[in-house]
Amino acid sequence: MFSKNIKKFNNWGGVFLSTMLLAFLFSSCLLWLTADYQTTVEDFKNIRSFYLARTIKELFLYEYYDGAVFSENPVVYNCGTVQFKENQQLELIVRVGKYRYDFKEELKGTDFLRN
Repeated sequence: MFSKNIKKFNNWGGVFLSTMLLAFLFSSCLLWLTADYQTTVEDFKNIRSFYLARTIKELFLYEYYDGAVFSENPVVYNCGTVQFKENQQLELIVRVGKYRYDFKEELKGTDFLRN
């Protein structure tokens, strides 16, 4: 009588372990897919904001070398802002959304220095 109960529990344990293994594999795959998706979205936002910052920097430099006089610091563009400081090199802080990028531009010659 005691051996019949042990046999019954052995079969139940095999089904239970198989079910638990299947649930673990399914949940880990689902977790991997969602984490991968979130990482992809965050990387896309970061890359997009970086290229926007580079574009804003180039727009600012074009206006700067063209001789534009900026009455306010930071300079505001549609997608972000540029804060600048002039020394022997031009230091730019570009903000796009929640991201901040620092750029340094070498000023060649004294014609570009504005003091």
